[in-house]
Amino acid sequence: MLKTIWAAYLPDWDFNGIGDLNNLEGYQIKVNTNCTLTVEGQLIAPENASIPIQQGWNIISYLRENSANAELVLEDISETLIIVKDYMGNAYLPNWNFNGIGDFQVGQGYQLKAHSPTELHYISNDSDYRISEQQKIENKTENIDFNLNTGSNMHLLIPEEAWSLNVKNGDEIYAYDAEGKMVGSSKVTLPNTVICFWGDDETTTYKDGLYISEQWHIKLWSSTSQTLNNIKIKHPGENTYLKNQIITAESVSIYEASKNFQLFDAIPNPAANETLIRIYLEDDAKIQLNLFDIIGTHIQTISNGFYTKGYHEFNIDISGLSAGTYLYQISTGGERKSKRLEVLK
Repeated sequence: MLKTIWAAYLPDWDFNGIGDLNNLEGYQIKVNTNCTLTVEGQLIAPENASIPIQQGWNIISYLRENSANAELVLEDISETLIIVKDYMGNAYLPNWNFNGIGDFQVGQGYQLKAHSPTELHYISNDSDYRISEQQKIENKTENIDFNLNTGSNMHLLIPEEAWSLNVKNGDEIYAYDAEGKMVGSSKVTLPNTVICFWGDDETTTYKDGLYISEQWHIKLWSSTSQTLNNIKIKHPGENTYLKNQIITAESVSIYEASKNFQLFDAIPNPAANETLIRIYLEDDAKIQLNLFDIIGTHIQTISNGFYTKGYHEFNIDISGLSAGTYLYQISTGGERKSKRLEVLK
């Protein structure tokens, strides 16, 4: 269980870093089996509660007894909001007139990011919000049945003007990790299309989503031609996964995917004693993985050998290194990729 400041309650370890539950906050919970949490006590009058919204990320509670359209509930603070997400990765983006959440539901919490501090006020349970002109945008795919929830995600927004190919409502887009596992899906919903990418759940023993800094790949399914094509997303950053990131496509075009390899961010980074480096090979290959200081002096050969197609991990002991900036580099097939590693003492 996590709250806004990312404190944790771990019942198996008798660890309570949250303390008392706050009825103005939402909490993220992971369970082994389906269950129902029953909360007893005096009913809150939602109109008397002021929900503080801090700059950055928040998890808020929905206090009313009746569901209501997210756009109307958040109308008074919409100018300060960047994104609102429910636990299934559905998003409300007020600046883009995109409501993929629909109604706020009784008993649910919602994660939101704000430009600046503000306060949210609900109306009473005896009152009703006006009828919204903006209804829920249904973007669940039909050609492929996709369901995933790892508790960690990011979002890609594709405005209509970014498409350099003909698309229409009913077409679908799918996101994949390096080895082709689907990690996101959405219908094309013009004028704005939003797809949620799911990250890896580090509490499981298997890879179920994107690693941090892993490249994602997108394919477009045409409902007219029934074909699936690789598409290239251009935006100011890289097409890699970062939890809670929101990116906006500048252009979308079809391209031919090429074989390659990936080098991921070290975890943790910065680090003091040990860090984990991951790579992905799209083919069996001979690789060299080396560590250099910032001026290019070779410090350590992490690995030098033949590896099969797939993901590989390397735990690196850095306890003997001095504090500073280092580079770890993979070389294979005449190509090289490097990333920075900060060592702390």
